[in-house]
Amino acid sequence: PLSGGIVIPHQFSLNLGQRESYFELGAAGSYWTGLSNASGFTERLYSYQLSPLIGYRRQFFNKLVFRIYANPLFHIAGEYYLENWTFIPYLGISMGRAF
Repeated sequence: PLSGGIVIPHQFSLNLGQRESYFELGAAGSYWTGLSNASGFTERLYSYQLSPLIGYRRQFFNKLVFRIYANPLFHIAGEYYLENWTFIPYLGISMGRAF
């Protein structure tokens, strides 16, 4: 169990395409740190996961955006996010509005 803590997510992406359809490439990452007191003494824990991004983005005439992507997590450093998993598959679908 962690008490307190901070997470710093970040993502960079490049959209390649014409007018309404885009191929999306990028990279994301997540750094987290917090204090653990599970063993009776306080210890600072941290972890970093790197996540490549590949997807498809469609923007409609009314600025509605649809996106489908793969963004798997790879454990790079620090404590494991879930047990001893070094790879967590991750897929997503999103809808939103461009501004």
